[in-house]
Amino acid sequence: PVAGESYQITTCIEGTEFDTQLALYSSSDCTTFDDFILVSTNDDGGCGVANGFSSTMYTSCLDSELQYYIQIDGYNGETGNGMIQITSIEPDTELIANVNNVSCPLDKLEPGDGDITLQLSNSGSDYSCLWTGPNGFTSEDQWLQDVDPGSYEVVVTDACGTAYFGSYEIDQPDAINVSYSVVSPTCPLSADGSISATVTGGTEPYEIIWSGPELFTSNGQQLDELNEGEYAVIMSDDNDCQYNNT
Repeated sequence: PVAGESYQITTCIEGTEFDTQLALYSSSDCTTFDDFILVSTNDDGGCGVANGFSSTMYTSCLDSELQYYIQIDGYNGETGNGMIQITSIEPDTELIANVNNVSCPLDKLEPGDGDITLQLSNSGSDYSCLWTGPNGFTSEDQWLQDVDPGSYEVVVTDACGTAYFGSYEIDQPDAINVSYSVVSPTCPLSADGSISATVTGGTEPYEIIWSGPELFTSNGQQLDELNEGEYAVIMSDDNDCQYNNT
């Protein structure tokens, strides 16, 4: 490559007959795959010509002192004729993030399961990251996984030396809270008791399963025509967060 150039590499051109997947590696020694460094990759780039499932990947500034290798695979073992086009470009790069919040309310020292996935559009994957976050959190990973709620800041630097800045918030649901209105039977053998449960917090919808005396089972937030006895509730929300009570 020309030093400092950015490229578009695509099989999305006439003459490509099969569903392609692309990857670009740099290497100073092609005889050992351990020396290969992933620079860029793509699958299914929204191709409007050829077979419709060809791929387009991008690079940031490449190093003229290195050798680069394009890997082309056929999806699910497909084979056929393929064409590759390499074009020097001026990329319009943007930092994009997908944020997944913590799924369940955290209790005391439980770890979070939030994540932040970054992408530099029209660029390679050979960028560096420096993250800061709550409680002294730092990381140099490109993607954050299993992190706690809070505010996260990142500085992303691509191979051209251009810096991009991002700020993201990972939230957690409110704690699940269930309140009850209980009416006891009027007499020991009267089946006219009731339990009404009101649920807040977590993530709707809720699934509620009840069990009680004499193999009683039911679901929902309202129970009627109950005998006296002990009733247990197992509730889960849409993220499968659990709440149990009696």
